[in-house]
Amino acid sequence: MLRRKVNTIVLTFFLGSLTGQDITPPTISSVTSTTGNGSYKQGNGINITLNFVEEVTLTDANLDIELETGATDRTVSINTITAATSASVIYTVQKGDQTAALSVNTISLSATGNSPALKDAAGNAMIIFSPTTNLEAAHTIAVDGIAPAAPTGLSATAGNSLATLSWNINSETDFGKYRIYEDKSSSPTTAIDSTLTVADISKTITERDNDTTYYYRLAALDTLGNISDYSSEVSAVPFSRPVAGAIRDGTSDTSDVYWWNSRSTLSFNWNSFQDNGAVSYQYAVGTSLSDLNNTVDWTVVGDTSVTLTNLNLIEGFTYYLSARGTDFTSKSDTATSDGITLDLTNPTPGVVNDGSTKTGTDLTFIDTSDVFLANWTGFVDTLSSGVASGVASYTYAIGTSPGDTNVVSWTDIVNQDSLTHTGLVLAEDTTYYFSVIATDSAGNSSDTVSSNGVTVDLTPPTKGEIVELKLDDFVKGNFTDRDWTTDSTQLVVYWWGFADTLSGIDHYEIALLDTDSTIVLWGFGLDWTRLLADSVIIMFGLSLEDDQIYTIALRCFDVAGNFSTAYSN
Repeated sequence: MLRRKVNTIVLTFFLGSLTGQDITPPTISSVTSTTGNGSYKQGNGINITLNFVEEVTLTDANLDIELETGATDRTVSINTITAATSASVIYTVQKGDQTAALSVNTISLSATGNSPALKDAAGNAMIIFSPTTNLEAAHTIAVDGIAPAAPTGLSATAGNSLATLSWNINSETDFGKYRIYEDKSSSPTTAIDSTLTVADISKTITERDNDTTYYYRLAALDTLGNISDYSSEVSAVPFSRPVAGAIRDGTSDTSDVYWWNSRSTLSFNWNSFQDNGAVSYQYAVGTSLSDLNNTVDWTVVGDTSVTLTNLNLIEGFTYYLSARGTDFTSKSDTATSDGITLDLTNPTPGVVNDGSTKTGTDLTFIDTSDVFLANWTGFVDTLSSGVASGVASYTYAIGTSPGDTNVVSWTDIVNQDSLTHTGLVLAEDTTYYFSVIATDSAGNSSDTVSSNGVTVDLTPPTKGEIVELKLDDFVKGNFTDRDWTTDSTQLVVYWWGFADTLSGIDHYEIALLDTDSTIVLWGFGLDWTRLLADSVIIMFGLSLEDDQIYTIALRCFDVAGNFSTAYSN
């Protein structure tokens, strides 16, 4: 029977050949793709097309195509082919797939029914499934389904209406960017921003609501767009820090002082801090900007001004006063003053002179009743340790005894060293005293220093006698006044009897007048000549004219400056 069966098969084949019957099984001519050449990432679809040499039909089976996709090969299946010369399927790139040129490893049938087959129209079943031309022969389709590693080290720092994120750098060579996700609830999935390079490992997110919790996480993308898993999650609560106001040393709420003269007390105040809620305050005192509380530690206060007592401050030290405002979210800001220096030493008193504004000039008498002049020097302000505040102002008074104020009460003036006080009504033969107190910038005052006094003298000296002589009369002791002289070149003048009972006679001035009361120059071209006491003087070098009347004018000055003028007969 075996022999007969073989003969029958041979015969059948022979008869089919004789009659032109199709007995050749179909084959796969090539694998192609309608997807363009290039690189494709995870999730991209790539067309895989099988091309047959003739029309085929698939029954009771899937046509499984195994692709070379790296560490894990992927299989796609065609489940329907009806009288077609080609059939297509879409391969979707999956995580981890990677190949430089996509190709087909194997093609096979997997049964779905009782008679699985891929046949041509003549009923010949395909028995060889290897394509004549594989996919990579005509196409270069690269597959990269490997995503970057998830970013690590994510942290968040909150600020005023912002949050600043930072993280560790990724190491992928095909790195594209980091993507930032944010939400007001945990596990954010809303992308709000991204970076440009792998080296951008920080980002500040601005214009956020203060006192609101924001959640963040990252993902890394490569150049194709493959995206990593999420990083760990962090959160931040933006806040509005209180804004400090101006702070002032001293008690004034409008001006700041730089010097202080109390060892045991200290005062300062500040403007209210600006915030969207209540602010609580603390204060501290320190001797440097790097140690704000080494003198008085941070202490709670319910106001914006402080006066401290029972201190033991050190002269010459500068103290910095600080106020710290804290809001309900425990955020704070600090204001520190520009410093206040302790000066406890009074200025050293100097010397006061009266009667003149010229430094160092002191008069005994003055000839005015409505003006008082004074000058002073030598008031200084020094410290044994540190820099003193310096003399800032003076206070003066005028009275009829040292330190008295019965003429002019204590009056403040700027830092000057002389004074002219007008509008007075001073009494003659009365001595007046000018008193000065120097005050430094810290408010320390010197002892009162008074002048030695100046007496008012308003009355000129009383007049005496003047006689004119010839020189030979004077030599002979004859002091009889002459009405005529025969010597036109010289004239002797003798005077006596001038007196001043208050300030006393200071000096005389003499001049020779012609008929028109014009001063006649004599000697070395002198006009009014200063003389010190009752005496005699020889006017020489004259050119007196014949039959002309000449008069001697003599002015007698007292110490106060009053003078009387007498003329010869």
